[in-house]
Amino acid sequence: MIVEQADFLVRAGTGADFEAAFAESAHLLLSARGCREAGLWRAVDRADTYTLWVQWDSIEDHVEHFPQTDAGEAFVKAIAPHCAAPPRVTHLEGAGTPQP
Repeated sequence: MIVEQADFLVRAGTGADFEAAFAESAHLLLSARGCREAGLWRAVDRADTYTLWVQWDSIEDHVEHFPQTDAGEAFVKAIAPHCAAPPRVTHLEGAGTPQP
């Protein structure tokens, strides 16, 4: 499993619109091949900053398959107008679980 972390800076004052666009188009992401779960998080200490976390079966499902689909294009089209810059995307994999 891979976790995609996409950090977004949205245009000033468009946070509510960005959140609405995500809510309306999240089904496109969630129905994608290899997508297990997704969630959008709003920063509490930096205005207009969001992080999208998506669990994928593989990195290929995210970077090779999803962007080339109609759903992938529609998802980007829905949220991109609210972004001040392209998102910073990092792909993460588990590195161990801390023991108490």
